[in-house]
Amino acid sequence: MVELEAPGLASAPPPADRTGMGRSVHRRRALVALWAATLAIAGITVAPAAGSALPTCPDANAIPTRATVHKGQDAVLCLVNRERQRRGKRPLRDAAALRSAAAGHSRDMVARHYFDHDTPGGRDLVDRVMAAHWASRHSAWRLGENIAWGGGAYATPRRIVALWMGSPGHRANILDGRFREAGAGVAAGTPQRTRRRGATYTMDFGTRG
Repeated sequence: MVELEAPGLASAPPPADRTGMGRSVHRRRALVALWAATLAIAGITVAPAAGSALPTCPDANAIPTRATVHKGQDAVLCLVNRERQRRGKRPLRDAAALRSAAAGHSRDMVARHYFDHDTPGGRDLVDRVMAAHWASRHSAWRLGENIAWGGGAYATPRRIVALWMGSPGHRANILDGRFREAGAGVAAGTPQRTRRRGATYTMDFGTRG
């Protein structure tokens, strides 16, 4: 079964910024239905365990360039894990295959000037992640994805994660306790023209088994 469980509504974007829908996809064996529903979840704040230290996130306030996209990717995962740990949730492991799929999608959106979870040719999140050999289509898994782009002050990892946290669908993916691993992919540039330097972000979340 492929379930598009959480195509959340996009948040109202500030000038020179667009924030994409949060999407969650869940596969179970032996079922063949497809459905979609809007999800809005109010986050519940849970204090982190006593003595646990939140990580510092280098480069969180820097606009990624072609030479520094890897630093931006690390910063996004770090910031997302901070949000999870603040609420008593386990941090997500960095998964190379999810990171590769996410980075490829960010670059493709910039190169072909579109902003969507699906490519103009119809390739979706599942297609991209399976092509990166993260899991088999015949196994059990769960996937989610957040996308965003921004220009100027809205292009930094910190602002992007803050925008995601302010949008129900994105926030639901970030704080979903069922996800165990993730990969952030950043591309320099934006799908739409902007006068300011910008960056495009994709984050793929997953659980296998």
